[in-house]
Amino acid sequence: SIALFAFLTALAALTFLAANARRLPDEVVRPARRQKKGFHLSDFIERRSLAPALLGGMVFFAYGGVLTFIPLYAKSLGLQAETSLFFVVFAFVIILTRPVIGRLFDEKGPDWTVYPGFACFAVGMLLFSQVGTTAGLLVSAAVLGIGFGALSPAFQTLAVESAPAARAGVATATYFWSLDISVGLAAVLLSFVAAQFGYAFMYGICCTAIIFFNAVLYFIWRRTHRKKQSTTMP
Repeated sequence: SIALFAFLTALAALTFLAANARRLPDEVVRPARRQKKGFHLSDFIERRSLAPALLGGMVFFAYGGVLTFIPLYAKSLGLQAETSLFFVVFAFVIILTRPVIGRLFDEKGPDWTVYPGFACFAVGMLLFSQVGTTAGLLVSAAVLGIGFGALSPAFQTLAVESAPAARAGVATATYFWSLDISVGLAAVLLSFVAAQFGYAFMYGICCTAIIFFNAVLYFIWRRTHRKKQSTTMP
């Protein structure tokens, strides 16, 4: 535990140095002077970023079921020793696919990563609900990693892009509080589903339905967003 703490501390220090190595534009560093004094809801929540933040939160709600209950689920399958391997494969796949997904997002737009991300995330959840062997556990981890690795950065980027540059920090905060709340809600609400219907139902039916519903909401939001953009263009 001491070695892990030291490693994470060193990693945090390197992250801090890397984050401050590049100068940000003046419009981000020096936003317009506020007209109102005191604390306001707009200091913590960026209204224009709420839609992508909530969509990202639903992704993390489904992932929260994996994150919270995988020790118990793996134990029920007799695979508790392989739990750490699941997250190794999950993280490795995210790192491996991130450059390709990022470039595809930049060159083709969010739809090219979000819709395949939803598909992979749903398929991975279905595979995860039917796990019976170590190989099946690792395959589901890889497919879930592809889907989650495509969706999470896409919605964060959309949340930041939805706000002016001077509000990028608040937009990022809006995105992450949505994720934190969603994971917490998943731990509470999905526990009732798991207790009543079992883990296979929770992952295969409940979480998969949430992913599908989220994809429908994204489609509606993108369509509405395009219409707003077309009406505001000169």
